[in-house]
Amino acid sequence: MALPAGMGGLALNSVALCHQLTTLERSKLEQCLGEVPEAHIKQVEAGVLLALGIEF
Repeated sequence: MALPAGMGGLALNSVALCHQLTTLERSKLEQCLGEVPEAHIKQVEAGVLLALGIEF
């Protein structure tokens, strides 16, 4: 899922790799850099569900 520079505070064009999931503790996150619009969050969620083989 492509995320263009400027969206959510991104400095460069980026890609959400929905098939490469990992977990981490919230305490490891130092600061919020910005917010991704809801429409893009929904697309990332759909990509994650697809990668996990979960029907939506």
